[in-house]
Amino acid sequence: MAISLSETQALVELGKHLYDYLPGSSAWQGTYTFANAAADAGVPSYWQGGSKLPALTKLLELTLDQQRGAFCRLIETIVRRGIQYRARKQNPLTRQDVEDLNSLVRPSALRSPVCGTKTSSPHFRIRRRPRQRRLISRQRRR
Repeated sequence: MAISLSETQALVELGKHLYDYLPGSSAWQGTYTFANAAADAGVPSYWQGGSKLPALTKLLELTLDQQRGAFCRLIETIVRRGIQYRARKQNPLTRQDVEDLNSLVRPSALRSPVCGTKTSSPHFRIRRRPRQRRLISRQRRR
């Protein structure tokens, strides 16, 4: 199944957004990269290496085109590991980052049977810490 122009455009935007979530490669043993995320999602041969943005865009494109069912799994893996990676780099994912990701994945151009139908879509969210809510509630009571 060929990828449409609208899907290609959506994948380019998604690649730009996901660019900072993980490193493209690393000299350090044990660093989780986009290649590891592709392997964990079951599409290791789609990561071609080289320059990070074109390689990431190609990974997303090949996954959507040839293994649509693995697309959502790939995105979820990148997000989960990206949360950990960016927290270690003192640049944590923000609620706005996740909302932007949701708006990029939500368009019907990127639907896959695993991710959802036209009425439902993968939805990532960062939960607030319950303890912070309790502290705020206690302060309001006083």
